[in-house]
Amino acid sequence: MSESGRGPLPVLPTLASRYRTGLSAVSAVAFLAFATPTPVSLKWGMVIILLGEVLRVWASGHIVKNDGITREGPYSLSRNPLYAGNFIIGTGFVVAAGNLWIAPFFLVFFAVLYSFTISYEEQFLQMMFPEEWESYRNSVPRFFSLGVLPNYVSGEFTWELVVKHREVRNLPALLIAAIILWLKYVLVK
Repeated sequence: MSESGRGPLPVLPTLASRYRTGLSAVSAVAFLAFATPTPVSLKWGMVIILLGEVLRVWASGHIVKNDGITREGPYSLSRNPLYAGNFIIGTGFVVAAGNLWIAPFFLVFFAVLYSFTISYEEQFLQMMFPEEWESYRNSVPRFFSLGVLPNYVSGEFTWELVVKHREVRNLPALLIAAIILWLKYVLVK
């Protein structure tokens, strides 16, 4: 039974959604093992990672979960700005790692994991808010717009929501991963 009590959601998307953080942590260990960072890759990678985290913080400061569909701030431009932020952060780590062989593995891992996660969440939103969801789905792209941008709606950003959604926990993890990459460069060069 789904969280709403309105019927079952498929098992694989449900599992992917529930365990995506743990799966990402396991893949990060493998990623770090194959990293061969350089000063240039670290600098550019960190800039990209920072941009991804800024997007995540911006999105976290707007989203109100399970009370309707958030359509303001970054949610007026993308239905999944948190996951878009994750993609940018992951891309930044691929760049920082300095090993282009990591890129295809990251792309496949991200595509598989988040296609299941997004599918699960979209089905949940469809069940919970059917009319509002259809309107939103038809007017805002799933990830990034490849054509005309949707209309931006500013909304209200609050740090309270950022803290409530535990986005502040992401910052130490990103910092630790960046330090490990830097140490790998210093110790292995």
